[in-house]
Amino acid sequence: MDNDSPDTYFTNLVMRLADTPVSTRYFGKVCVKHPKLGGERLKSTYACVTCSRERVRTREKANPEKSKSRQKVWRRANPGANNATGARRRAAKLQATPAWANPFFIGEAYDLAQLRQKMLGGRWHVDHVVPLVSDIVCGLHVEFNLQVIPGSENELKGNRHWPDMP
Repeated sequence: MDNDSPDTYFTNLVMRLADTPVSTRYFGKVCVKHPKLGGERLKSTYACVTCSRERVRTREKANPEKSKSRQKVWRRANPGANNATGARRRAAKLQATPAWANPFFIGEAYDLAQLRQKMLGGRWHVDHVVPLVSDIVCGLHVEFNLQVIPGSENELKGNRHWPDMP
């Protein structure tokens, strides 16, 4: 199917929904199926947010192989975003991401690591200066606690060293 097909359009729309800023939404006519949302709609399509998600999920269930291949292509095209999402999940699991953390700057660190990998070669990691898990201290998954360093240096460091270590 070509890139302008409705199927591709809605899949791309759903991929963006998870991290869609509030500014891309507005409150309009209340949806008959989802009145509790109070009329929350997407500016791009004027569709009810939940109805849009349901349409995409229905399409994905009808053709799971096609959906998986699209997701795979997106992950390959957006490795920084994919890595940031994985790190966000791991950090949330550890309850290390506070509400005030800035996901934009955290994502920028992962994009920078990918860019350095392409431009300079080698492996580059996004490292937590103060480790998320340690016997002595536990850091936060926030932009101030991240640094982009060579993978070999990060593997040597492990979670045994951080600034002002006792």
